Amino acid sequence: MTSSPEFTLAAVQAAPVYFDREASTEKACQLIRDAGRKGADLVAFGETWLPGYPFFHVTSQLPQGRARYLEHAVEIPSPTTKRLCDAAREAETDVAIGVAELDPYTKGSTYCTLLFIGRE
Repeated sequence: MTSSPEFTLAAVQAAPVYFDREASTEKACQLIRDAGRKGADLVAFGETWLPGYPFFHVTSQLPQGRARYLEHAVEIPSPTTKRLCDAAREAETDVAIGVAELDPYTKGSTYCTLLFIGRE
């Protein structure tokens, strides 16, 4: 039988500030810092937590929703990812966060990306 080291996982059960990249990033950074103070080794967020799940695809607001979604999607790397990295480093914890990654070339496509940030 093998032995695995123990670790503390903080599973984030909080909503983002939907379609507001800046406010959601600030909220994520605060949640990361809070979890780090409580001893979390890994802070895990859900799918497309940043900037929020694109629920508009099942509503009549598709054109408006898509434009706003693209406007608040995350480029990698960017000031947004730097803020998340800084929060992970300050909290001394690893972070897994789902983001809607904006295609840097087309600016019209997004990818559901799991961004893994090491505490270093």
